[in-house]
Amino acid sequence: MVTKNYEEEKSLRELILGLSEGLTVYRGLNKNFVPMKVSFSQCTYMTAITAIPVLQAYIADLDRDICREPLCLDLDEMGSEDCWKEKLAKLRSDMTELEEVPLLQKDLVWGYKGFFPNTTAEFYQGVEEKVMELARLISQVQQKMAEKPLSFYGKFYHDLRVQYCEEQAVKDFKYWQSHSGIPSLVKLKMLRAEKIADFINSGILRLALKSCDIEQDDVDVEQFKKQLPHDYACVKDFDVLCTVFSRTIGWQGDILIPNYNCAGLFIFQHWVELTEEQINAIFRLDKMLEQIHEEMQHLPEVEAEKDPAPACGHPAPERGGELPDVLATPEAMRLWRKVQKFGYVDEYFQPLLSRSEAALLAFEMARILDIDDQWKAFETLWNRRNMSRDYYTAMSQKKSRDFLDGLRKDLGRTEEC
Repeated sequence: MVTKNYEEEKSLRELILGLSEGLTVYRGLNKNFVPMKVSFSQCTYMTAITAIPVLQAYIADLDRDICREPLCLDLDEMGSEDCWKEKLAKLRSDMTELEEVPLLQKDLVWGYKGFFPNTTAEFYQGVEEKVMELARLISQVQQKMAEKPLSFYGKFYHDLRVQYCEEQAVKDFKYWQSHSGIPSLVKLKMLRAEKIADFINSGILRLALKSCDIEQDDVDVEQFKKQLPHDYACVKDFDVLCTVFSRTIGWQGDILIPNYNCAGLFIFQHWVELTEEQINAIFRLDKMLEQIHEEMQHLPEVEAEKDPAPACGHPAPERGGELPDVLATPEAMRLWRKVQKFGYVDEYFQPLLSRSEAALLAFEMARILDIDDQWKAFETLWNRRNMSRDYYTAMSQKKSRDFLDGLRKDLGRTEEC
């Protein structure tokens, strides 16, 4: 179960929204009670100074391509100094009007983390300084988010999914296996269709941008419905939602390939609207599809789809054929000898591992060799496609992460191989 209780980031959103909404409410007040005005200034200052270090940590995480929870704020507005100055206008005029009144004279002595104002004017100057610093940091968040590639949202998706408890999805699939008889491609397709239809019927995808007629023409919804039980009840807008769902997937023969970048972007954009149960429903479907496709790949009907031709259309290299240039450098050959010694690949540089483990090996080798496109060369050499999917699938499994720990130890050894 994934929960949305990330106190630090959630508190940051609440602090920023509370500051904005509080200033809006204050502008509507028409009171001349000095202690109340000064008290509000205190709260404003403390809210800003509390939010600033949390926001700085949030930015530091973005620099490492980490986002534990979206802020879901209007960054254009919240990052505008002019906008905040307008919000502060009433407070500024009140504090200026009371400037000649020493705080001590009103028994209003206050200090916080080195800030000890003597007059209301000094109070306001301190408030504005911190609020403007907050605005500049929010503007930095906006700039950094604008620079993020789609893969950032794929990473966000997988970082979140790691926290999902897969036990129920695993139990559900085992129950199906024990009651479905001998597995076949048709049965697995029926199960997959029903699980997808259940997800579509939940209405989660109504949050997404609606589809148009042209987009719907490209999706064969009726063919999909033929895989469902005859008495399966679809919601009224099922066809539209089915089209929306199709944006987040691709196909490799009979195997459905999730587009994790799109799925992550959907969760990111609708974080405030999505409930914990809806987010977990997304991961539950993902895990179920993962199990279905793993079972499919063990069937003779889809044997040919396990290692299809590369996307570029060129034939796969013969066993023992030439290595891609980036994998044939002297440094790469030393690394190949090492991975051969530890039994990860054979004499033809082909993996002696599962698909997910091979993806982890490719990623680590590319990292060591400083290869920018970590998948292209290995997909060509190993006649694979969508190794990035295999990698992210592996990173969501504990046994694969244990394998990765051992792999890194082996590749980090410096003895001559």
